[in-house]
Amino acid sequence: MNIDAIVKKYAKKIYGFAYSKTHNYHDSKDLSSEIVLALCKIDFNSKEIFDMDAYIYRICQYSWSNFVRSNKTYWEGCSYTDEIYSKPDDFDALENMINNELYNKLRYEIMYLSENKRKCIIMHYYEEMSLKDIAKKLQIPVSTVKWYLSESKKILKEKIEMNEAIFTPKKLKIYFSGNSATHNLQGLRNDLLMHNICIVCEETALTIEQIASTLCISAAFVENKLETLVWMNYLEKIGNKYKTTFIIKDDKFILAQKRFLYEKLPELANIIYKKSEKYLPEIKNIGFNGANFNENFLMWTLITRVAHDFECENGIECSYPAPKRGDGSDHWIDASYDEEYLNFENIDPEFADFIKNSEGCAGKHQSSNDIIMQQFDPFIVGDNHSFARSIEDPAVLNFFKRMKKFVSEDIEPNEYEKDLISKYVQCGIAKVTEGKISINVPYFNKDQYTAFSEIIANKILPDIRADYDKDIMQEYAKFINKILPAHISNEEKDHEISRFYQPNAYAYLLYKQGKLKDLSEAEKKAVCTIVWEK
Repeated sequence: MNIDAIVKKYAKKIYGFAYSKTHNYHDSKDLSSEIVLALCKIDFNSKEIFDMDAYIYRICQYSWSNFVRSNKTYWEGCSYTDEIYSKPDDFDALENMINNELYNKLRYEIMYLSENKRKCIIMHYYEEMSLKDIAKKLQIPVSTVKWYLSESKKILKEKIEMNEAIFTPKKLKIYFSGNSATHNLQGLRNDLLMHNICIVCEETALTIEQIASTLCISAAFVENKLETLVWMNYLEKIGNKYKTTFIIKDDKFILAQKRFLYEKLPELANIIYKKSEKYLPEIKNIGFNGANFNENFLMWTLITRVAHDFECENGIECSYPAPKRGDGSDHWIDASYDEEYLNFENIDPEFADFIKNSEGCAGKHQSSNDIIMQQFDPFIVGDNHSFARSIEDPAVLNFFKRMKKFVSEDIEPNEYEKDLISKYVQCGIAKVTEGKISINVPYFNKDQYTAFSEIIANKILPDIRADYDKDIMQEYAKFINKILPAHISNEEKDHEISRFYQPNAYAYLLYKQGKLKDLSEAEKKAVCTIVWEK
């Protein structure tokens, strides 16, 4: 018998032996490889072997002994010597081990089944309940119970015969465009399991069993997340399958998109800077709170706001409204893989730096009855400050108007007001020095904000258009349409084509050119924030 035939015949038993010793997927693979390597070194044609099972078993034991010695640090707590030499020279015991492993694997695979299939299998085969009793307990027809059992057996048979695969979870960066009831998007922004359910369902609709099996977790955990994802319309249910409703941008897409921006934006960024700098003295003359701040700080704030207004005025309008979400909000999702999972090898370091630092939250709005706060989070803000700067509580935000009186009229706040002021101090928007309160961001009353907006709309933007005769939005739309994946919906395609919104990228490019300077830690907390009265 040649070595290929031997390995083929005994492969399953060798793996069963390896797994029974190591109880670990990766270690069992390593041990199996060492056993096969040991077999390959033997000249079977020159040997007379009367009991091949016993001979192979001895090779397995010998390889296990060597494996333990070579991994002594990890296995020194094992008592392996007696085990190696006390087993019989046949595979009877090993057959039992393999059957036990198959039984354990079967129980493991049952966890991946959806709730009703899981219940039917357990009740019928483990609790020995009749089909009629199962139907009565679950309040479903007997025919449905039969179908669940038939489908479950088919799925389990396929899984038992398949090789095990390990899924490596990945983290997504999630932004949104529109309005949301919460910044964490009902968990989507930060929940790793939600991220990976959306990842595996992006290109192809999957059943609960397929999702659970791919992610290597119990279906019960998947079911818990699916309810929220479908409710928020982040997943679409198609029959008994689920499909992600938004595009997840991979490294190929991001590289192409960012290359376009890296090559096209610098010219426009310089024009925006030139025109903003030209009209900054006129803006300061409005007399708003913060008009006396240093000009570098004000230019960071003005650049992002002017870029925002320019892109909003000249952008291509999406033909579809933002998707409605279960919590009453309506917004688009902008998702991409976190940088650590993207392959950006062999690209120019400056371009790699642009990819990493040209994004960030932009155009965030928080509002109350009296106050609106707009924020941009370019890279200079840093991850530590980004969402920590936001004030979501309307009552706290509304207090801004009262706090302005403390600054201008030198009024002493009461204890409750001091508590509210402390919230502004924590996020860097205000500070208290020797009992005196000051506001660290540009603050406009209603008339001042009208004057500020008119300078941008009637002077800065027309001057930009006079010097910049290209239609970068149309260029981007034609380019991006060519690289969008085929599996996304027409609505998502239309949104992505119209999704030219890069206020923070201009700030990054101007910083790299040295036109925008570095900021102090205190300034980083407050920069690119504008507050105005309604």
